[in-house]
Amino acid sequence: MAQKFCTYLFKDPKTDTWRYVGKGLPHRPMQHLTNPARAHVRLRRMLQKRIIEGFEVSPVVLCADTEADAFEMEELLISMIGREDLGTGTLFNHTNGGEGSSGRVVSEQERAKRSVSLRAMPPDAKKNMTAKIQAARARFMKEHPGAATVWAEKSAAQRRKPCTVDGSTIYNSRIDLINALGQSSTGSRAPTFRYISEETI
Repeated sequence: MAQKFCTYLFKDPKTDTWRYVGKGLPHRPMQHLTNPARAHVRLRRMLQKRIIEGFEVSPVVLCADTEADAFEMEELLISMIGREDLGTGTLFNHTNGGEGSSGRVVSEQERAKRSVSLRAMPPDAKKNMTAKIQAARARFMKEHPGAATVWAEKSAAQRRKPCTVDGSTIYNSRIDLINALGQSSTGSRAPTFRYISEETI
């Protein structure tokens, strides 16, 4: 039986660099080439240019049983690879994933309802979801063995960057901030938490 949802990745075939992570229905990946109105502009331009240059373009697609699984995998992959606009990686993505929907507009009410539903999920269901995500991640790592090393190196480097939650007190690293404030909503998980480029210090 065909899977209903998927998470997908596009790589620049010329530079062998991951450029975009998305989620949606099975036909969604190719919309980036065939439907400009529903495509990420930078990704579409890059793919079209590579096709003209003679490169083969094909996404890596990870099937998911549910939309929630697809969202979770999207967030995981974006966090692993990192975003270009934040200086944490190479992706064109402008969000951390887990937003929007698979081919339709989602209202704030629907998004809030989904969030509440996930939090209220029974432990067994959460365990099953986690197992599926881990299995998909394992498949991805097996197919792309270098990704684990790259992710570990980027994560370690990121944790060593200066950061702040109030804009004035600067911690030498995320570990230092966690030791001082913890991982609560006022610490490393605060809405205002951010890394600071060394040039601004």
